[in-house]
Amino acid sequence: MSLGGDSKYFKETNTGKFDEITKQLDSNNFRDKLVGMKKVIAMASSGKEVEPLFPYVVKNVVTKNVELKKLVYMYLVHFAEQKQEEALLSINNFQKDLDDKNQFLRALALRVMSSLNVQDITTVILVGIKKCLHDMSPYVRKAAALGIIKVFRQNPDELGAECADLIGELLKDNNTMVLGAAVHAFNEVCPTNYSLIHPVFRKLCRFLVDCDEWGQCSIMQMLLRYGRAHFQSPFKSDAYKKRAFYEDDDDTEGNHDGNQEIFDDGFEPGAEMELDQDHRLLLKSTAPLLKTNNSAVVLMVVDLHFYLAPKQEFALKCVAPLLRILRFYRENAYIGLMSVSTIARERPEIFANHLKDFFIYSTDPAYVKNLKLEILSLLATDETVHSILKEFRTYVKFPNEQDFVNNTVRAMGRVASRIPEVVESCIGTLMNLITKGSDTIVAESIIVIHQLLQQNPEDNKKIILQMAILLDDIKIPVARASIAYMIGEYIDYLPSKEGIGIGVAADALRILAKDFVKEDDLVKLQALNLSTKLYLKVANTADVKKSEQINLLIQYVLNLARYDQSYDVRDRARFMRNILFNPKGLVSTLHEKSDDIFGANTKTSISLNSKFVEDRARFILGTLSHILNHSTDGYLPLPDFPPETLNYEDRNVLASTDVQADVGAIGETSSDLFSGDIDDFYGEEEEEEEEDDELEGDAEFEEEEEEEEEEDDIDNFYGEEEEEEEGEEEEGEEEEEEEEGEEEEDEEEEEEEEEEEEEEEDDEEEFMKPSSSSKSAVKTPTSAKKPTTTTFDFY
Repeated sequence: MSLGGDSKYFKETNTGKFDEITKQLDSNNFRDKLVGMKKVIAMASSGKEVEPLFPYVVKNVVTKNVELKKLVYMYLVHFAEQKQEEALLSINNFQKDLDDKNQFLRALALRVMSSLNVQDITTVILVGIKKCLHDMSPYVRKAAALGIIKVFRQNPDELGAECADLIGELLKDNNTMVLGAAVHAFNEVCPTNYSLIHPVFRKLCRFLVDCDEWGQCSIMQMLLRYGRAHFQSPFKSDAYKKRAFYEDDDDTEGNHDGNQEIFDDGFEPGAEMELDQDHRLLLKSTAPLLKTNNSAVVLMVVDLHFYLAPKQEFALKCVAPLLRILRFYRENAYIGLMSVSTIARERPEIFANHLKDFFIYSTDPAYVKNLKLEILSLLATDETVHSILKEFRTYVKFPNEQDFVNNTVRAMGRVASRIPEVVESCIGTLMNLITKGSDTIVAESIIVIHQLLQQNPEDNKKIILQMAILLDDIKIPVARASIAYMIGEYIDYLPSKEGIGIGVAADALRILAKDFVKEDDLVKLQALNLSTKLYLKVANTADVKKSEQINLLIQYVLNLARYDQSYDVRDRARFMRNILFNPKGLVSTLHEKSDDIFGANTKTSISLNSKFVEDRARFILGTLSHILNHSTDGYLPLPDFPPETLNYEDRNVLASTDVQADVGAIGETSSDLFSGDIDDFYGEEEEEEEEDDELEGDAEFEEEEEEEEEEDDIDNFYGEEEEEEEGEEEEGEEEEEEEEGEEEEDEEEEEEEEEEEEEEEDDEEEFMKPSSSSKSAVKTPTSAKKPTTTTFDFY
């Protein structure tokens, strides 16, 4: 129904009109029933209670109108589980519709009947599915394949084996529409029962390009698991042959043959790895699908080649199609970037020459920007790091995008932590942000600097001093805690001339003690650690006056922490006090064990790893679990490669099973008349027409020769018998007229044969054309027997 004309029914929200609707459903007028059903569906879509109308709706299931029947079936699917007893009244009608001449009605009846989640009719549904497995229409057989999934979900334990047998029969079908649905049912019902796949593996590879797009995704999903379980790993002897980044062009020309192809990705095609022939067949059958416009199919091919193809082959074939997805809609680009991030984590070299595809635009949505940041940080190498950091310095200037700038700062920290040569440059950029950025950006910059200083604090003494100076201006708790930690951890690296280092640490502790009660718990704990390390440092100084002042400050902080509301802060303060001010001389022991007590145990662990990549590689690319970074219901990990591949000879034995003999009613009836062999079907018709044309041409040629011979005989006759009687001439003319009459009769017979052939062709075209209404029927051959109907009387 069109939304423009029927949208008015959604505005009628008054549930008190049940009386009017029931009258319309009980009416003898078809239009009144249709209007009533539209109102019922509109109310159900709006969340209104329409279950009381179930008895009135179910009576209209016997209608012959396709539009009304669809609405009734739609209602039954949604409410049959709540009204199971009333739903049983429609079973007989479903079974009658399974014998309807219209293929769409047959499929619709099976789809609705299998959607009824009623345990009492499971057996009836199975009978209907088995019947439709041998239907002439591939559309009906596809509905039967999808119905197997619905029946299986009702009782997986008891119906699993029977459903697997039905799927095995469907896999023998030669129609691509049916094969896609059959493999989808295989993935849902018995995804590890590979004995059903062995005989049809090569057929699925050959028919893959002819299947519909979603059928291709289901088949490749199954073939991926099959390949991992039966083929040997292609990565054992695989190696990249990558050109040097600064390789000279002249050297390249001198070292390679002129006919050898060199790719823009920086990889040279080496010797093709020896794979099992079926393994190679799988890769070659899926490669053409990289050119399709459906991004889901392209991603599925990329996933399959990522897990089954040699690394070099994957880099040469799949990188460009994968990057093409990034130019699609934002949603598609996000899924593609998810796959790129996981691939770049394991094989960053293949994207080295495609950095510009991941540069960020101001118009990109936030989720795309963050993923591109992650990918750029993964692709950073000694050759590309300067280009990437240049981009990052541009991104930190984006106005009104604090979250994105914070993520950029973290990405910069990840790059610097992996490439130590750029640490100083990154710290300089972050220090500029600290003096100019907002509070959140300053806090993020301090956290990253804290992480980078842990790698080499000796070369960054001035940075530590600058952090101490900024402590009074920073208000973000995490940033203040990081500064306190850096001052206490690297107090020995502060300038030691005239006690400047001790003075800087003492002044930082004074700032923290001033508002200690208002500080965050994380800052309080770091203040206690700083006070303890400062006490150990002061204990070795000769300046008694300064030592006494600092001790008083430390005791003041400990007294504030002693009565703090936080359990952790109070416990830490008691622990520090008992060690520092114990009269039994434990200070010497504290000096010896200070690294164990205040070192690794108190070191703030700051992780710069991105949430987009962490633990995401454990899931299969493109799956919902991979996108959510969490295992979802029904997720199955990929099996490991076997030590040896299933022998090619053994696969030949498995594949040599006479599949066509098992097809029977399916193969001969469906694939020849109604399925993917339509080209052959029409090809045979063309051959027959050509043969008829040749026969007609031969007959005409023979007739012309006979006429010429007759004319020669007549000429000879008149040459020898010049004085024939006029009566004999009249007899000769009569014979000629009789011969011409016979020729005309022959021509009329030929024309009648041609008309009969054209009528047969028209009948076949009507047979191949699906009907669009309940009155248009699929023409059944006279040789086909009408299947018997099994009825179940429930009332």
